Amino acid sequence: MSSMSFFIYGILQWQPSFLIRSYGLSSAQLGVWLAISCGSGSFLGTLAGGVWASRYAAHQESRQLKMIGIALVGCSVFSAIIYLSSSRYLTLVLMGGVLFTVTASNGPVTAAIQTLVPERMRAVAVAVMLLFANLVGMGLGPLAAGVLSDALRPWAGNDSLRYALLALTPGFLWAGRHAWLASHSVERDLAIQSTSDEEAPLAPASDLAR
Repeated sequence: MSSMSFFIYGILQWQPSFLIRSYGLSSAQLGVWLAISCGSGSFLGTLAGGVWASRYAAHQESRQLKMIGIALVGCSVFSAIIYLSSSRYLTLVLMGGVLFTVTASNGPVTAAIQTLVPERMRAVAVAVMLLFANLVGMGLGPLAAGVLSDALRPWAGNDSLRYALLALTPGFLWAGRHAWLASHSVERDLAIQSTSDEEAPLAPASDLAR
Protein backbone atom coordinates (compact mmCIF):
# COMPACT_ATOMS: atom_id res chain seq x y z
CA MET A 1 0.00 0.00 0.00
CA SER A 2 2.83 2.41 0.83
CA SER A 3 4.60 1.75 -2.48
CA MET A 4 1.36 2.27 -4.39
CA SER A 5 0.65 5.51 -2.48
CA PHE A 6 4.15 6.83 -3.19
CA PHE A 7 3.63 6.77 -6.95
CA ILE A 8 -0.06 7.71 -6.85
CA TYR A 9 0.47 10.83 -4.76
CA GLY A 10 3.77 11.63 -6.44
CA ILE A 11 2.02 11.78 -9.79
CA LEU A 12 -1.46 13.04 -8.93
CA GLN A 13 -0.31 16.02 -6.88
CA TRP A 14 1.57 17.37 -9.90
CA GLN A 15 -0.99 16.66 -12.62
CA PRO A 16 -2.68 20.09 -12.44
CA SER A 17 0.70 21.80 -12.85
CA PHE A 18 1.50 19.46 -15.73
CA LEU A 19 -1.73 20.34 -17.55
CA ILE A 20 -1.17 24.06 -17.08
CA ARG A 21 2.46 23.93 -18.22
CA SER A 22 2.10 21.54 -21.14
CA TYR A 23 -1.38 22.40 -22.45
CA GLY A 24 -1.91 25.96 -21.29
CA LEU A 25 -5.16 25.26 -19.45
CA SER A 26 -6.51 28.00 -17.22
CA SER A 27 -7.48 27.30 -13.62
CA ALA A 28 -11.18 27.39 -14.54
CA GLN A 29 -10.73 24.96 -17.45
CA LEU A 30 -8.58 22.73 -15.29
CA GLY A 31 -11.21 22.51 -12.57
CA VAL A 32 -13.98 21.58 -14.99
CA TRP A 33 -11.97 18.97 -16.89
CA LEU A 34 -10.53 17.32 -13.78
CA ALA A 35 -13.95 17.20 -12.14
CA ILE A 36 -15.36 15.41 -15.17
CA SER A 37 -12.44 13.09 -15.89
CA CYS A 38 -10.98 12.30 -12.49
CA GLY A 39 -14.28 12.60 -10.62
CA SER A 40 -15.99 10.13 -12.95
CA GLY A 41 -13.01 7.77 -12.91
CA SER A 42 -12.82 7.75 -9.11
CA PHE A 43 -16.54 7.19 -8.66
CA LEU A 44 -16.80 4.41 -11.23
CA GLY A 45 -13.57 2.75 -10.05
CA THR A 46 -14.67 2.65 -6.42
CA LEU A 47 -18.04 1.25 -7.42
CA ALA A 48 -16.62 -1.32 -9.83
CA GLY A 49 -13.93 -2.50 -7.40
CA GLY A 50 -16.41 -2.95 -4.57
CA VAL A 51 -18.99 -4.74 -6.72
CA TRP A 52 -16.39 -7.05 -8.25
CA ALA A 53 -14.77 -7.94 -4.93
CA SER A 54 -18.06 -8.55 -3.11
CA ARG A 55 -19.96 -10.37 -5.86
CA TYR A 56 -17.36 -12.20 -7.91
CA ALA A 57 -14.39 -12.65 -5.57
CA ALA A 58 -15.99 -12.79 -2.13
CA HIS A 59 -13.84 -14.79 0.32
CA GLN A 60 -11.23 -15.19 -2.45
CA GLU A 61 -8.48 -12.89 -1.24
CA SER A 62 -5.94 -14.43 -3.61
CA ARG A 63 -8.12 -13.54 -6.58
CA GLN A 64 -8.69 -10.03 -5.25
CA LEU A 65 -4.96 -9.39 -4.87
CA LYS A 66 -4.31 -10.65 -8.38
CA MET A 67 -6.93 -8.22 -9.65
CA ILE A 68 -5.12 -5.41 -7.84
CA GLY A 69 -1.85 -6.41 -9.49
CA ILE A 70 -3.45 -6.42 -12.95
CA ALA A 71 -5.16 -3.07 -12.27
CA LEU A 72 -1.85 -1.49 -11.31
CA VAL A 73 -0.25 -2.74 -14.52
CA GLY A 74 -3.06 -1.02 -16.42
CA CYS A 75 -2.46 2.09 -14.32
CA SER A 76 1.20 2.10 -15.35
CA VAL A 77 0.31 1.78 -19.04
CA PHE A 78 -2.32 4.54 -18.90
CA SER A 79 0.09 6.84 -17.04
CA ALA A 80 2.89 6.29 -19.53
CA ILE A 81 0.59 7.12 -22.46
CA ILE A 82 -0.54 10.30 -20.70
CA TYR A 83 2.98 11.73 -20.58
CA LEU A 84 3.93 10.50 -24.04
CA SER A 85 0.82 11.92 -25.69
CA SER A 86 0.51 15.39 -27.19
CA SER A 87 -3.31 15.36 -27.14
CA ARG A 88 -4.96 17.11 -24.21
CA TYR A 89 -8.20 15.20 -24.71
CA LEU A 90 -6.54 11.79 -24.71
CA THR A 91 -4.58 12.88 -21.66
CA LEU A 92 -7.70 13.90 -19.76
CA VAL A 93 -9.55 10.71 -20.66
CA LEU A 94 -6.64 8.54 -19.57
CA MET A 95 -6.32 10.47 -16.31
CA GLY A 96 -9.81 9.25 -15.57
CA GLY A 97 -8.65 5.73 -16.48
CA VAL A 98 -5.78 5.99 -14.01
CA LEU A 99 -8.13 7.04 -11.21
CA PHE A 100 -10.49 4.21 -12.19
CA THR A 101 -7.81 1.55 -11.80
CA VAL A 102 -6.40 3.04 -8.60
CA THR A 103 -9.72 3.43 -6.80
CA ALA A 104 -10.87 0.00 -7.95
CA SER A 105 -7.97 -1.38 -5.90
CA ASN A 106 -8.75 0.49 -2.68
CA GLY A 107 -11.65 -1.64 -1.51
CA PRO A 108 -9.99 -5.04 -2.03
CA VAL A 109 -6.75 -3.84 -0.37
CA THR A 110 -8.56 -2.63 2.74
CA ALA A 111 -10.75 -5.73 2.84
CA ALA A 112 -7.73 -8.04 2.58
CA ILE A 113 -6.01 -6.30 5.49
CA GLN A 114 -9.19 -6.49 7.57
CA THR A 115 -9.48 -10.20 6.87
CA LEU A 116 -5.85 -10.98 7.73
CA VAL A 117 -5.90 -9.56 11.25
CA PRO A 118 -7.96 -10.54 14.31
CA GLU A 119 -11.17 -8.59 14.84
CA ARG A 120 -9.76 -6.76 17.86
CA MET A 121 -6.88 -5.42 15.73
CA ARG A 122 -8.76 -4.28 12.64
CA ALA A 123 -9.04 -0.61 13.57
CA VAL A 124 -5.35 -0.48 14.47
CA ALA A 125 -4.38 -2.29 11.26
CA VAL A 126 -6.22 0.24 9.10
CA ALA A 127 -4.77 3.13 11.12
CA VAL A 128 -1.21 1.82 10.66
CA MET A 129 -1.81 1.23 6.96
CA LEU A 130 -3.08 4.78 6.45
CA LEU A 131 -0.28 6.22 8.57
CA PHE A 132 2.46 4.69 6.46
CA ALA A 133 0.58 5.26 3.19
CA ASN A 134 0.36 8.97 3.99
CA LEU A 135 3.87 9.29 5.39
CA VAL A 136 5.44 7.58 2.40
CA GLY A 137 2.89 8.58 -0.24
CA MET A 138 2.03 12.18 0.53
CA GLY A 139 5.28 12.88 2.37
CA LEU A 140 7.79 11.58 -0.16
CA GLY A 141 5.96 11.04 -3.47
CA PRO A 142 5.35 14.68 -4.47
CA LEU A 143 8.77 15.62 -3.15
CA ALA A 144 10.47 13.02 -5.35
CA ALA A 145 8.56 14.19 -8.43
CA GLY A 146 9.44 17.83 -7.75
CA VAL A 147 13.13 17.13 -7.20
CA LEU A 148 13.27 15.04 -10.37
CA SER A 149 11.53 17.78 -12.36
CA ASP A 150 14.02 20.37 -11.16
CA ALA A 151 16.90 18.06 -12.07
CA LEU A 152 15.54 17.58 -15.59
CA ARG A 153 14.75 21.25 -16.24
CA PRO A 154 18.16 22.16 -17.77
CA TRP A 155 17.61 19.42 -20.36
CA ALA A 156 13.83 19.36 -20.85
CA GLY A 157 12.85 22.97 -20.14
CA ASN A 158 9.10 23.42 -19.57
CA ASP A 159 8.54 19.72 -20.24
CA SER A 160 10.69 18.70 -17.28
CA LEU A 161 7.60 17.89 -15.23
CA ARG A 162 6.23 15.71 -18.03
CA TYR A 163 9.39 13.59 -18.06
CA ALA A 164 9.61 13.49 -14.27
CA LEU A 165 6.09 12.08 -14.02
CA LEU A 166 6.81 9.69 -16.89
CA ALA A 167 9.84 8.40 -14.97
CA LEU A 168 7.58 7.54 -12.01
CA THR A 169 5.03 5.53 -13.97
CA PRO A 170 6.97 2.20 -13.90
CA GLY A 171 6.58 2.33 -10.13
CA PHE A 172 3.02 1.07 -10.50
CA LEU A 173 4.47 -2.15 -11.93
CA TRP A 174 6.54 -2.55 -8.77
CA ALA A 175 3.48 -2.01 -6.57
CA GLY A 176 1.50 -4.44 -8.73
CA ARG A 177 4.25 -7.05 -8.32
CA HIS A 178 3.89 -6.82 -4.54
CA ALA A 179 0.15 -7.44 -4.83
CA TRP A 180 0.72 -10.39 -7.16
CA LEU A 181 3.30 -11.96 -4.83
CA ALA A 182 0.97 -11.46 -1.87
CA SER A 183 -1.75 -13.37 -3.73
CA HIS A 184 0.41 -16.51 -3.53
CA SER A 185 0.77 -16.40 0.25
CA VAL A 186 -2.50 -14.87 1.44
CA GLU A 187 -4.36 -18.20 1.69
CA ARG A 188 -1.62 -19.62 3.92
CA ASP A 189 -1.72 -16.48 6.05
CA LEU A 190 -5.49 -16.77 6.39
CA ALA A 191 -5.18 -20.42 7.44
CA ILE A 192 -2.66 -19.44 10.13
CA GLN A 193 -4.94 -16.65 11.29
CA SER A 194 -7.92 -19.01 11.46
CA THR A 195 -5.93 -21.53 13.51
CA SER A 196 -4.78 -18.81 15.90
CA ASP A 197 -8.36 -17.63 16.42
CA GLU A 198 -9.52 -21.17 17.18
CA GLU A 199 -6.74 -21.76 19.68
CA ALA A 200 -7.13 -18.42 21.44
CA PRO A 201 -8.73 -18.88 24.90
CA LEU A 202 -12.05 -17.23 25.55
CA ALA A 203 -11.98 -14.20 27.83
CA PRO A 204 -13.51 -14.71 31.29
CA ALA A 205 -17.06 -13.48 31.67
CA SER A 206 -15.87 -10.97 34.28
CA ASP A 207 -13.51 -9.43 31.70
CA LEU A 208 -16.24 -9.20 29.09
CA ALA A 209 -18.51 -7.40 31.56
CA ARG A 210 -15.96 -4.63 32.18
